[in-house]
Amino acid sequence: MEIEFLGTGEACDPEEPNTSFVLHRGSGHILFDCGLTVPHRYSAKGYDPETLDGIWISHLHADHYFGLPLLLLKLIETGRRRRLVITGPSGLRQAVDDLVDLAYGSLAAGAGFAWDCMEIIPGRPFIIGDMRCVAAENSHSLLSLSIRGDGEGGSFFYSGDGVPGRKAEEIAVRVDFAILECYRGEGLEPGHNNFAGIRAFAEKTNVSDLALVHVRSDERERIAAVVNGKEAQSWRICLPRAGDRRPLSRAVRS
Repeated sequence: MEIEFLGTGEACDPEEPNTSFVLHRGSGHILFDCGLTVPHRYSAKGYDPETLDGIWISHLHADHYFGLPLLLLKLIETGRRRRLVITGPSGLRQAVDDLVDLAYGSLAAGAGFAWDCMEIIPGRPFIIGDMRCVAAENSHSLLSLSIRGDGEGGSFFYSGDGVPGRKAEEIAVRVDFAILECYRGEGLEPGHNNFAGIRAFAEKTNVSDLALVHVRSDERERIAAVVNGKEAQSWRICLPRAGDRRPLSRAVRS
């Protein structure tokens, strides 16, 4: 398995595309979040449209799902035929229907495939592709879900936006790799995580391999300095950028 970052930026980042990544697994892949800038990055990769096994939407803010109509259009243009399932929080189905209708009207009528939305109940296991998953709520300005995925060879956790709550910490325990929002370095921003929150998460979950995303653009250098400092040396932390790839394999633990 391998994670390929399409972007790691926040909503209005002038340099980095919206946070999104692709999990490559076997001959297929899963897309996690699809904000405004994501379809362009996704399209540039030239993926076979039939190999998209599913889409995860962490929450219904524009920089996490407003790219869906354009992505669906691209899949239609490139000849997809497989049914596509989009998974995410309560309210996803109506939000996607309204967005597609606003963007392209009768897009579904001319499509060669069907897409459906599956609204996830936190704590109840579900499947994306062949990944076994479970979700939990974060503290954010609206309903935002963290997700844990387990498959042959490894496990991962993606927080989406916000501060992972107790249930989110529980599902993340001892995952091999965690992708976490770190919007601020030391400052506080309601509904968003900072480096102190990252530190607390790592200690509570026993996760030592982390990637920080959705970083506020004017704090990227400051957060990088903290990541490279002595206090973080007991962890393996990276600040990925668009195009970075990360093999995901089962960690060996003592």
